[in-house]
Amino acid sequence: WAEDRFNSLNSFLFVDSSGVKHAVRWSFIPAAQAVTLSPEELAVKGANDSLIHVDWMIGSGKIDVDGITVSGGAESVMRGGEWT
Repeated sequence: WAEDRFNSLNSFLFVDSSGVKHAVRWSFIPAAQAVTLSPEELAVKGANDSLIHVDWMIGSGKIDVDGITVSGGAESVMRGGEWT
């Protein structure tokens, strides 16, 4: 499922520098081709495996995240592992 889009079940209120609140939900839209890993390879990489799904904690200095607005524009959410 690495090549599938994942949509958030949660919503959040972001407050911009003017104090205006924006209700948001997030989606993961993969940019890379999927790589299939065996259960052993997943374990070595630190996957949290259950009977119904695999969890990953994300975060490092290599993480950049953009939010896509309703109008299709992109807004920076995280750069270098830090919230923007």
